[in-house]
Amino acid sequence: CVAFDTPPPERRTILDSVHNIEQDVTSCRERIADLTAALADAEKLRRSHIGLFPPVHTLPVELLLEIFTLAVRKPYEHCSITRGPWGFGHVCRLWRQITSARSSLWSFTRCQPSPRSMLDAIFERSSPLSFDYELDRIGRTIDVLKAHSMRWRNISMHGNAQDYLQLGDVGQLPLLDSAVLHFTNPAGITRCTLAQVLDSFQYAPKLQSLTLRGYPPKGLNQLSSAFPWHQLTHLEMSLESTFLLDCQLLIHCPNLQSYSSASNQEPGSSDAVLHSELKFLDIQHVGLLSYLQCASLIALNIHVLGPDIDEDDDVMEDCVFALKTFLAQSPLLDTVLFHGAYLATPVTSLISTFMSASIETFKLYVYYESNEDLELLTASATPLLLPNLTHFKCTSCRLDDSITAQFIRSLLDVIQTRWHVERRGVTKLQSVELSFELDRDAAVDGELSFMIYYLRVLEEEGLDIAVFRFQGSIRQQLL
Repeated sequence: CVAFDTPPPERRTILDSVHNIEQDVTSCRERIADLTAALADAEKLRRSHIGLFPPVHTLPVELLLEIFTLAVRKPYEHCSITRGPWGFGHVCRLWRQITSARSSLWSFTRCQPSPRSMLDAIFERSSPLSFDYELDRIGRTIDVLKAHSMRWRNISMHGNAQDYLQLGDVGQLPLLDSAVLHFTNPAGITRCTLAQVLDSFQYAPKLQSLTLRGYPPKGLNQLSSAFPWHQLTHLEMSLESTFLLDCQLLIHCPNLQSYSSASNQEPGSSDAVLHSELKFLDIQHVGLLSYLQCASLIALNIHVLGPDIDEDDDVMEDCVFALKTFLAQSPLLDTVLFHGAYLATPVTSLISTFMSASIETFKLYVYYESNEDLELLTASATPLLLPNLTHFKCTSCRLDDSITAQFIRSLLDVIQTRWHVERRGVTKLQSVELSFELDRDAAVDGELSFMIYYLRVLEEEGLDIAVFRFQGSIRQQLL
């Protein structure tokens, strides 16, 4: 038997390895204990300064950008440090870095004459994107804007016709999509014509929407030959003019989808205009329909029937005939808005024209300021007069309390009749939206409460109903 006084080399190596590992484990445990203690101290310090760590700071940058984008959808005052991206940049350094680097946040603004440095910063930060702006008054600021005209997208300006001549050298507008021009002074103070103003936009290959508002400049019936009328799909002519101008514009704009006119004067003579693309028509006088044929029309808004209709039976007869003829030539029409009639008799005569209208879906939106109009129109809204009525919306403003209670009762009768209609060829009502401008009155509140109770029963039966009560800027949904 041989005895070994020392372990073999392999055994010593293994023992040394185990010993070293045990030492490393001990060292790591000590380090972990130190780190745990440090972490506890740091957590205690964090809790004592919780105000320095709001939850919003945990949001990822991508989510912050989405929030900023939603909050800056409307044009902001470029010189206001509390609005738009300027306001976000004052919260903290991180937000300032985020907003300064996001070009889309700076791409629309409401321009003021000063300060120039802030406007320059906006253009720099919005580059290279296109941008929208509103200019409250054409002045020296327009020179700054013209330097970036290649990036104009949607613009809105205020100024007299002479001010707009400053746009004469604006040159190319390759990205311009829409323009809103407000004429702030009567034409008598300047010799500038509308054609001269619109000539500035002759190099706008993407322009599709034009809005003209305010005081009409000189030469209103002389259209610019250089302006790209054929490109327009939306045109709003809110300048007081004649039907003749409406006819000329529709001829020059064969691709219009939407047209709004403030004309209320008869032309000397004009042939009927056939427009095959127009889908939305907004007019101030029924008489304009005598000169139009719009086979693709979907929606018709008549804002004012005109005081001359009330005073002249012949005019009234002509308007009724014009509306009947127009409806017969508009097979796709499904939405009609009457807004602001003067007396009840013309309304009844005009509404009665829909008896023979072969319209699949008819939406009637009513807004009147005359109590007589509201009562008579509501009483006239029967299945025989509106055979295809499916959606009914009524907004009544400034009604006398003594009349409102009676009006609410008659309106409820109409809804009930049209919901339970079983007559052949008459469409059943599908949705109702009612809005009342009412002061607090016991009798009116009682009628309104009864209406809400009954309409809630109809709602349970399947009728889509919404009822609102408003007073000034306060609006309350009752149902």
